Amino acid sequence: MMTRPTNLCTALVLLSLLGAITESRKVPLGRQRRFDQQGTLQEDEEFWNRWLQRETSLDVDVAYASTNTPTATPPTTLTSSPTVTPSPTPKPTHPPISDTTIVDMIQSTSRFDGLEFEDPESYQSRALDWVVTNTPSDPTAAGFPLSPQKILQRYALACLYYSTFAAPNSITGLSGDVRGWIDATGWLVFPDECSWYQVACNDFGYVTKIELYSNRLTGSLPYELALLQDWLTTLDVYQNILENSGAEGHAWLGELHNLQYLFYGRTFFQNDNGIPSVIGTLTRLKEYDCSYVLYDGPLDGSTFVNLTNLEYMDLSGNRYNSGIPSQLASLPQLQFLYGVHADLTGSLDFVLDMPAIIELWVDNNPIMTGTIPSSIEQVSTLVSLGISNCSLTGTLPPFLGDEFVQFFAHDNALTGTIPAEWGALEDVKRIELHDNLLVGTMPDEVCDLREAFRLVRLTTDCQRQVGTVACDCCTCCGPSCSFLQNTDATAEVSWP
Repeated sequence: MMTRPTNLCTALVLLSLLGAITESRKVPLGRQRRFDQQGTLQEDEEFWNRWLQRETSLDVDVAYASTNTPTATPPTTLTSSPTVTPSPTPKPTHPPISDTTIVDMIQSTSRFDGLEFEDPESYQSRALDWVVTNTPSDPTAAGFPLSPQKILQRYALACLYYSTFAAPNSITGLSGDVRGWIDATGWLVFPDECSWYQVACNDFGYVTKIELYSNRLTGSLPYELALLQDWLTTLDVYQNILENSGAEGHAWLGELHNLQYLFYGRTFFQNDNGIPSVIGTLTRLKEYDCSYVLYDGPLDGSTFVNLTNLEYMDLSGNRYNSGIPSQLASLPQLQFLYGVHADLTGSLDFVLDMPAIIELWVDNNPIMTGTIPSSIEQVSTLVSLGISNCSLTGTLPPFLGDEFVQFFAHDNALTGTIPAEWGALEDVKRIELHDNLLVGTMPDEVCDLREAFRLVRLTTDCQRQVGTVACDCCTCCGPSCSFLQNTDATAEVSWP
């Protein structure tokens, strides 16, 4: 079983070691797509430096927002008779909402028979107090109707704030000073939660997105977020100091049945039975990232059977000690799958069952064995394959897909020669074959791709006495290629 880090320093070392291999040299196409959709995430080094810089004063300390709520600007007094205009359609009236009604409404959502509200310092009690204090008796006084659903929504968001803002856990240490969020603009201050930092709502004022990635959230995500289940489609808390453990810490995720995008990679979610089975109930899920958390245990194929809308999945950086289940490989919409440094076993044969795969990376799994399927070109959608630092043997396949862009197969035990047929790969940008047992000469057809400035990185073992490939067009030779970059290798990979 994976040992959980006991302090922040250990946690930082763990994240650094697990992430360095894939982040330093190559950028996955799927991640590029995700960034294009959501904006560039903060880099790891920047984030952790900001975390460690204790003198920063960016935190917004708001225990109760009633004294900080912006004052409405009074209407301007008219000095002349205004132009007569038709009366606007009156807004629907709503009955006054009493404090007792709010308390009863919120306490009815308790999963512990109200015990959590007996502690006045619990995040639930603090969230309840905030909602009561900041809910006007006139439901339209804030400029929008305060329906019961909106009140519960405000409570859920307040729970999120109080359970993750400067909240301790076993990673930060259970005592001592814990810094708050990097940016908490508007939270518990602005009267409309739809204007809070990284919260998005639909036209009806209901929360559809929470995107607090790389924002120094600590503590644990609260189960009260399940109150947002009717509208929430995106939950992104990637790269935070969050700790949700075991079945209980994950169970409420299964209630978010409208989720399409779920990202909690590079946090400290923990489970001893692989990816929690509750994820399999999120049948509308399109993108899922649980990379570099603390998941230990085999991948259960039944978890993935109903994820027929899944397009992107990153399960890297965990300890599964199992192969890729056929139920996952055969998902009809799965285009991007990453299982780097994940203790994956078995062979690559599962790739032949992937109907829509564009990019597959399973690098750094030294207990993955077997050969590269000779018929891999039949997987016509595949354009990027990462299988470096495994224990693969056999020869290189004579053909790859016509639109191949990236092929990473270094640090294996591959034998034979490099196929001349690869010279037909007009779109290929990177081929990395160093630290294998390949022999012969780099085909002129492949070198021609370098001369045409299409192939920006080409590596083999061209400076070794055993397993040497004669290559005058390679950008790097030998094992050092895994650690050194040249200027060509940093070129951005274009992909439609």
